[in-house]
Amino acid sequence: MYSSIITKNEDNKNQKLTQLETENGKNSIFDQPPKENIPVVQPLIWRNVIGIPVLHVIAIYLFVTRYHEAKFWTWIFTTTYGVFGGLGVTAGAHRFWAHRSYSAKLPLKILLACFYCTAGQIHLTKWIRVHRTHHRYTETSADPHNANRGFFFSHVGWLMMKHHPAVKKYGKNVNLSDIAADPVIRFFDKYYPPIMLSLTFVLPILIPVYIWNETWIVSIGATIFRHLFMLNVAFAVNSFAHLWGTRPYNRNLKAVENPTVSFLALGEGWHNYHHCFPWDYKAAELGLYRLNLTTAFIDFMAWLGLAYDLKTSSSEMIDRFCAKKAMYSSMITENENNKSQKLTQLRTENGKNSILDQPPKENIPAVQPLIWRNVIGIPVLHVIGIYLFVTQSYNAKFLTWIFGISYGILGGLGLTAGIHRFWAHKSYSAKLPLRILLACFFCTVGQIHMTKWIRVHRTHHRYTDTSADPHNANRGFFFSHVGWLMMKHHPAIKEYGKNVNMNDIAADPVIRFFDKYYPPIMLLLTFVLPTMIPVYIWNETWIISITGTITRYVITLNIVFSVNSVAHLWGTRPYNRNLKARENPTVSFLAFGEGWHNYHHCFPWDYKAAELGLYRLNLATAFIDFMAWLGLAYDLKTTSTVMIERFCAGKGDSTDLSKPNAK
Repeated sequence: MYSSIITKNEDNKNQKLTQLETENGKNSIFDQPPKENIPVVQPLIWRNVIGIPVLHVIAIYLFVTRYHEAKFWTWIFTTTYGVFGGLGVTAGAHRFWAHRSYSAKLPLKILLACFYCTAGQIHLTKWIRVHRTHHRYTETSADPHNANRGFFFSHVGWLMMKHHPAVKKYGKNVNLSDIAADPVIRFFDKYYPPIMLSLTFVLPILIPVYIWNETWIVSIGATIFRHLFMLNVAFAVNSFAHLWGTRPYNRNLKAVENPTVSFLALGEGWHNYHHCFPWDYKAAELGLYRLNLTTAFIDFMAWLGLAYDLKTSSSEMIDRFCAKKAMYSSMITENENNKSQKLTQLRTENGKNSILDQPPKENIPAVQPLIWRNVIGIPVLHVIGIYLFVTQSYNAKFLTWIFGISYGILGGLGLTAGIHRFWAHKSYSAKLPLRILLACFFCTVGQIHMTKWIRVHRTHHRYTDTSADPHNANRGFFFSHVGWLMMKHHPAIKEYGKNVNMNDIAADPVIRFFDKYYPPIMLLLTFVLPTMIPVYIWNETWIISITGTITRYVITLNIVFSVNSVAHLWGTRPYNRNLKARENPTVSFLAFGEGWHNYHHCFPWDYKAAELGLYRLNLATAFIDFMAWLGLAYDLKTTSTVMIERFCAGKGDSTDLSKPNAK
């Protein structure tokens, strides 16, 4: 019913199903769906109108007033129990029963049904009917939680009123014969109330009390809060994952790709993909179980022999499907400069700019002498940082933690909004006060001279993934992360790096001043000042203040390194499949927006370094916009939707590690 095209096992009927898909994301072989909005009065379900808010108030109150008293094992048990319930919903009710995306043997079916009963939702058959109706009539009046009716309705409002008449009428067309024939479903539906109450509330309350002597009030509070949290995570798939995110697979669907929802919902937030390919057991295209614990669980069950016939979609099918419907843009303004347009239009198929000189061959063997001070110093720095953090950080005062994090953020902005987006790429213009501020921020992170940093970065962009790339990702994770700092540059870097134009940097008086006095300024702002402030202002101990400074420095270095390594090796490439640079949400979160790297390498002049709106995992963009609001930043360059779509046509790749050239 929902299974369609399967890797290495594609049947003609299912191929035809996908090929017949219409422009609005519905299958033309289905009956005509209802109109988008059919006004109707839907009576309220008062027990839910009152009960759901009351449940939230009770849970929040108990969490705030009691949960800090919980024992360590109560935290561990509650989290683990919640994960089991989540797997019951995601791997069980959703991917197995609702979509039949894989087959399961009886022990696994019973286990999944038990897990589902710990989540405290409706009967399994009702859940499956609602979900299949949602997929069949997405974003119409027959969709039980129609996202077109707004966030509140799709999140929880639909539970506070009786179903729209269209839901009842068209829901009858949904085939549930396989569910009716399932003995596990029949058993759990028949005895659902006592099983659900026992597994959702009674058992998780009793276990902490009788096994490790937790107090009753804390155990009750933990159980209610877990139930509330899991409900809202499930609701978020219906609301957040239909309203905020990207749509790389089908622009006509409201379902979006939302990494936050995917993390919380164990992989259910890659929703644009899921609505395009609902039979895929991964519910996502991404490899390496990226924010997708459910896929890891199913694969583990398959390894045990309890799950089999795992259905998925071939790379060719995804490419063919997306070529017609994918949308690579989100919320882009129309401010393009002619130079950038011309640069993009002249780009060749291998991701290099044809207006540049011919880059070197991919791999030119060369002996690169080691820089022994870095070979020894970098590991020693990490060992000291980790040792001090483990042995001293728990004694730090609250203000020391706040100061360390805040100081790290300022340094991160000096790197991202300053040296990278402003000086290296000239993606916006800045007045003198902002330029001085950004230079000071940069000096708090303890890196190389500003001019050297900019030359290295411009060389990296100009000769990406070649021997002239200072941190060439083709040489592996360790080299691109930190190994390149432990040896002298490849001869090709010196030879081709001379072609990089640095006239604008040489003419900048702020750069000249900070380069001239960089060692004392850097040492003062990176180490001396952040060590002395906690000691002399709120009487922190010297050892803890030193610990905070070194730990912050090590973390900042590794976040910067991860942009060169992780963001060039793991993630998606929706803009240009021929570049190793990837879209990596984790790096974006840590590096203030620098992890949307496939986009950035395609459109390096864009001040956002990303296409996504709402400052999504992109603190640097928010900072630049704030500076623009203050009048200190101006001429913010960005890229239009039209240019992005024109550039990506034929180059964007929805796959991650599924193609030979993505290895």
